[in-house]
Amino acid sequence: MSTSISSAKLTTAFEQLINRDYGQCIAPPPYVTPSGFGRHIDVFLGGGFTSSLPILFTSTPESGKSTAAFQFAANFIKTHENAVVVYLDVENAAAAIDQSNIMSRIDTFGIDRTKFLYKPLVTTLEQVFELIQSLVEIKKKLEEHAKAEYQVLFIWDSLASTSISKETQVDDPNSVIGLKARMITHLLAKYKAMFLMNKVTTLIIDQVRANIQIQNPYAPRDEKGVGSFGASHKAATNVNSLQHSIAQWLFLSKKEILHPGDGLGVDGWVLELFTEKNKLAPSNYTAQVVLDKKFGIDPIISEYWFMSNMSKWEIKNTGKNESKLNYPLAVVTEGRSKVVCIYDPKTKAVVKKSEKFTEKNFYEKYYKDKEFKNIFDTAVDLSVTYRIKVGYFRETINGIQPPEEQTIKTIEIEEGNMVSVDSETGEILEFPE
Repeated sequence: MSTSISSAKLTTAFEQLINRDYGQCIAPPPYVTPSGFGRHIDVFLGGGFTSSLPILFTSTPESGKSTAAFQFAANFIKTHENAVVVYLDVENAAAAIDQSNIMSRIDTFGIDRTKFLYKPLVTTLEQVFELIQSLVEIKKKLEEHAKAEYQVLFIWDSLASTSISKETQVDDPNSVIGLKARMITHLLAKYKAMFLMNKVTTLIIDQVRANIQIQNPYAPRDEKGVGSFGASHKAATNVNSLQHSIAQWLFLSKKEILHPGDGLGVDGWVLELFTEKNKLAPSNYTAQVVLDKKFGIDPIISEYWFMSNMSKWEIKNTGKNESKLNYPLAVVTEGRSKVVCIYDPKTKAVVKKSEKFTEKNFYEKYYKDKEFKNIFDTAVDLSVTYRIKVGYFRETINGIQPPEEQTIKTIEIEEGNMVSVDSETGEILEFPE
């Protein structure tokens, strides 16, 4: 007993000393802003995007990074009463692109222009960080005067197109090889306390580095004609230089192309979001969203897609066997129609289901039929809880425990042909292609 009392006193003494002498080194708790991309995405992110350390969007060109950034800006302003967004556009400014479409995009997402500042800048890495620091100083002074807190989002588009000052000052390109990555590492470390102590939200956009290829000019070109991206997630700058200085890192991978004539009426594509690094929730998982070229990531259609399709992790862990899912897919096909089902999480029996609908009238059904909306929203919440929190994150909720990890081994059934088999049941899970 005396030992525990002594330990408690020592703990109290340590706390008092740290608070007295190092209180100024304790960063205020960050705030989290919902992404606006769908409830399943926010669960993967730990509630949304966090302030106080930079967030990174990385992908190949023309995947939807800037569109997603504008969409998050709109949701940031809607979420926070005292919000301000500053969009630093180095990419379009450096390319001398007409920015009139930017204004149209601002209106498309319903962004309040009184709280949104768009600035195309031809500048350097060092100047971007110096500018952000100057703007943060203004924020601090206004907060002291107003006795209120402002939520500020900086969007930097893009890191790949921002040069370093030395690149314009040297004649030998070999003298600057690798310098940009080192400069980013240095600047993020130098300004890390500024981000942390002032609770600013910073979204940095970068691109995946392509291996440049010389092609026959008369040969047909595909979408990746500028080079080969492969399966690498390496950023244009250097993935290693960013690992320890960011809070969340999303890699956006362009998947299935969607056409307006398809059932959902989307002119865009499916995006696979890889949570490469995430300090709020477990990393290295993927989730899919549906992006429309004009309107961005549609959260409702993205949730519909989530409840209609197994994820990569689920496919791998169940051997494509839907019956082994921790919680069944909530969107089910009945004849030529669809229904949304609510299941009992313990028995997986259908508790309630919606009226039949088609994908073409899904949107109208959701926004005009209150009963359908209620069933859909409940199905999303349950799917998020039991497919992601229990299934992915291994939490135990309402007495429901995570499923056993499936043990898969590979055996050779014929020379050169491999097949995956469940080692416990002997069930064949995957045949060779």
